[in-house]
Amino acid sequence: VQVVQEEPLCNDDELLYSMAKQYAVLSDYIGGRDDLLIAPLEHLAAQEETVIRDQAILSLCKIIEKSPNLASDQLVHTLNRLANRMDFFTARVSASALLPVAYRYAKEDQKAGLRKAFNTLCADETPMVRRAAAHKLRDFVSVCSKQDLLT
Repeated sequence: VQVVQEEPLCNDDELLYSMAKQYAVLSDYIGGRDDLLIAPLEHLAAQEETVIRDQAILSLCKIIEKSPNLASDQLVHTLNRLANRMDFFTARVSASALLPVAYRYAKEDQKAGLRKAFNTLCADETPMVRRAAAHKLRDFVSVCSKQDLLT
């Protein structure tokens, strides 16, 4: 299990893509300890290569759909770390993709912060981040209540 929690030492894109894909499969075999998979998938979600990021996001979403309690316990914090990374825009692009799933399962007291994070991503200085947020706008609005949208 320790190996699962560490960042991959290899930078081979094909290996990292396969790892991102297999973390969702591994979730079925680790006896409910899906929380162990969040940190390595967060690392993969911040990679420069798009296919690795996209697969890491898909795996995170599958894990959260299977264990929704992880959204409020861990995914919201992961999303906030990704959304606030300024070293490179890729983490913020991934944060945009995670927002709808995180918001759907977040606790009520976390939702205002997630709406603020989405607004921040929509106004990001990097065009790719703004485009990613705009691309997820429909998904994000669909999980928001009418009252949430008005505030």
